Amino acid sequence: MVVGCGPVGLGAVAALLERGAGPVVASDPSALRRAAAARLGAHAVVDPSGGEDPVAHCAALAGPRPRPMVVVNCVGLPGMLNRLLHTVPRGAEILQIGGVMTDDVIRPVVGIYKDVTVRMCLTYPPREFGATLDRLADGRIDAAALVTGEAGFGGLGEAFASLRRPERHIKVLIRPGLPGAGLLPPGV
Repeated sequence: MVVGCGPVGLGAVAALLERGAGPVVASDPSALRRAAAARLGAHAVVDPSGGEDPVAHCAALAGPRPRPMVVVNCVGLPGMLNRLLHTVPRGAEILQIGGVMTDDVIRPVVGIYKDVTVRMCLTYPPREFGATLDRLADGRIDAAALVTGEAGFGGLGEAFASLRRPERHIKVLIRPGLPGAGLLPPGV
């Protein structure tokens, strides 16, 4: 299960699918980002703001003999890790990638009682960058599913402002030679 379908979460969806993981359930309140996860091949997309429970959805897709649940948390909001500790099943593993930039509170005893493993990471092995470029170049990862706008240097301010609104853009490609001060659709 991937929680948060910004660029990092969508990259996690693509990587999991390429490795044959499944079912891959992607959860995000943004319809734009859920649609991108579906284009990448997620087996299911869930709107947590609409009352859908991504953990229950993932468990239902896994069937009667589920493997241990792995959750890739790409959300950088305080409280999300604690919420996941309370909702994941026994024996789950949570990979915390979303960077919470403030103090956050978790209740460790919940994870202890459920035998949950929490791992955190920031850096990736250098070989991953080259491998990702190879995947993009040969089409195993569809970059077009992630790029929702383009801008030249004159549009940098609007590009960054638009990325704060998840319903508007996922990833804006900066093309130095592109004229103008605004954002354009991809491929213009």
